[in-house]
Amino acid sequence: MGAPSPAVTLLQATEGELARSPVWNGVMQRYGVRDVLSTVFSDKYGCWAWLDLWRTGDSRAFSDQEASYLAALAEVVAAGLRRAVAGEFRANAAPGTASFGNGSVRNGEHPLPAQAVLTLDDDLRIAGQTASVDDWLRLLQPGPSPHHHVPAEVLNVAAQLLAREAGVDSHEAEGRVNIGAGRWATLRATRMASGAPDSAGPPLAVTIQGCSASSRLDMFARAFGLTPRQGELLRLASTGADTGTMAEAQGVSQYTVQDQFKHVFQTCGVHSRPSLLAMALGNGI
Repeated sequence: MGAPSPAVTLLQATEGELARSPVWNGVMQRYGVRDVLSTVFSDKYGCWAWLDLWRTGDSRAFSDQEASYLAALAEVVAAGLRRAVAGEFRANAAPGTASFGNGSVRNGEHPLPAQAVLTLDDDLRIAGQTASVDDWLRLLQPGPSPHHHVPAEVLNVAAQLLAREAGVDSHEAEGRVNIGAGRWATLRATRMASGAPDSAGPPLAVTIQGCSASSRLDMFARAFGLTPRQGELLRLASTGADTGTMAEAQGVSQYTVQDQFKHVFQTCGVHSRPSLLAMALGNGI
């Protein structure tokens, strides 16, 4: 059996019975959605974006030809999106770029709160929030109406949690997003515990905070397509390990480590380990 297509229609996924889709029952039906063509732009390094196209009213359902066309484009688009993420690291590698290993970031001259929390009700409307959340929300994208007061990135991780709870998808309900000027945020959705035996389920909480150093290094390695060994060398370099320590950790010679770094330098467009770390960590090392 071949790999699943990166583009599929809602009618295909539900075998022609839209009512089998929780998202169609809960949201799309009220807007007269007749079909959805969903495309995932991913590669072996990660998922870089996705696209949902809706057909509503009396418009026809998506054809196999339309789905095949987007599926054929998916690999090329994913590669371009990954290069764009790598370009963000390159563009913001100058000294003074604000991102810190403890997960805090700066918004202009003012440091952002280390963490903010939103709670959402069953209709994905904001039910509560910490006082620190407004600074973060200004850096995220507004969601679609009627959820435009909830950032799209918040809705994405919330929807992933609902998918996990429904047994539709097993991936973690979290994501990383570029918020500009070389900064990255991590969003995670969890279900809050509830001691009240009421009919409504416990609220859903989304935590927003700056990416840790290890998370940035992981995203950097993915964006530039580094091999697992090269990614490990990058992480070791970030701890201050010397060439001998790295060679011992990987069970190779020091010459092999140096050769691997040459490949990484060429891939990332730098000439030294300090420059590489400055780009990956964004802290002007």
